[in-house]
Amino acid sequence: MPDSSLLRRYTLAHSDNYADLVNAVSQTYGCPVRPLGPPNPRTVYDFRAIRGVQFTVGLVSSDVGVHAGQLDGSYVVNLGVTGEVRTERRGERMVNTARNVAVFNPGDRQLLLPEPCGSKSLGIRLSRELIDKELTALLGRPQDGPVCFDFTADLTEPHSQALRVVLNAMLQQWSSDDDLFRHPAFQLAQMRSLTISLLLSHRHNFSEALESGHSPLRPRPLRRALDYIEANLGEHLTMADIAAAAGCSAKTVTEAFHDHLGVTPMTHVRQRRLERVREDLLNGNDSIGMVATRWGFGHLGRFALSYRQHFGEQPSDTLRRR
Repeated sequence: MPDSSLLRRYTLAHSDNYADLVNAVSQTYGCPVRPLGPPNPRTVYDFRAIRGVQFTVGLVSSDVGVHAGQLDGSYVVNLGVTGEVRTERRGERMVNTARNVAVFNPGDRQLLLPEPCGSKSLGIRLSRELIDKELTALLGRPQDGPVCFDFTADLTEPHSQALRVVLNAMLQQWSSDDDLFRHPAFQLAQMRSLTISLLLSHRHNFSEALESGHSPLRPRPLRRALDYIEANLGEHLTMADIAAAAGCSAKTVTEAFHDHLGVTPMTHVRQRRLERVREDLLNGNDSIGMVATRWGFGHLGRFALSYRQHFGEQPSDTLRRR
C-alpha cells in the first residue's frame, strides 16, 4: 500500500509538537482525543485528511497512544498502513494492521496504542446517514434501527475480498495527482462503494436480513421502549420513564438497546431528536434555536456540537439547503 504518497495533498498537521496533531485530529473528526503517554520530542507527527459532509478520511502517523471520545452519529473504519496498532472497543481487543480492519459503531470510544517505533493508520469516518441510506437501498425498505457492526474483519479471508479490493483501489486513487480524485462527487461515490462493500461483507445486525430478506425480530420490551420514545421525543425523558414503558428494569432495557442497536437508550433519544431537528430545518420555516428547543436541546452550543458530530455539518449548513 502507498505510505509517503498517501493523501500527501491533504496535510493538516506536520510538526514535532504533538499538540498540533491532537488539535487537528480532534477538530477534523469532531471528537475529543486524549493522549495516553508523553510524546517523543524527536518524532515528527503527521496528519492528512479529506473531509466531506458525510465522511472523513484521515491518515495519522504517530507513536503515542490515544483514547478517542464518542462519535455519536458516525462509524469509523480503522485500517493499518504501516506498523501495528493495538485497538480496543468495549473490552474487545485486536491488533490493527494492513491485513485487517477495526470498525467502531456510533457511541463507541476508541483506544488506539501504536507500537513504540510508530505506525501509520487510516481512519475512515462514515456518517450514519450514509450507512442508513445504502442499507435501505440494499434491503429495499427502511431498516428499523441503526446498524451495529462486529468489531474486526480479516481482509485475507475470501468473504472480505470485495472490501479489500475497494480499499486498495481508493488508496491508489488518493495517491494520484489526477484532480478527478479530488472532486467531492467522486470522493462521495468512493465512500458509497466502501459503505456497500462493508455492509455486504462485514457482519452486523442486519446481515441476516440482507441474506434472507427478513428483518431480525426484536424483543417486546425493546419495541415498547422504542415506541414510547418516538411518541414522546418532544417531552422530558428519563431512563426510569423508558424502563417503565418497556415493562422491565433499566438494566434490562439498556442491555437490549446495546445488543440490538449498539447504543444506550439515552443516546438513541439524542440521535432521534437530532434527526427530527434536521427534518424540521430542511422542511420548515423556524429558526435553528426554535427547532432545537422544540426537540429538547436547551444549550445551543452543545446542540451545535452534537449536530455536527452526528451529521458532519453545522445546523446553519442544513438550513441553507431549504
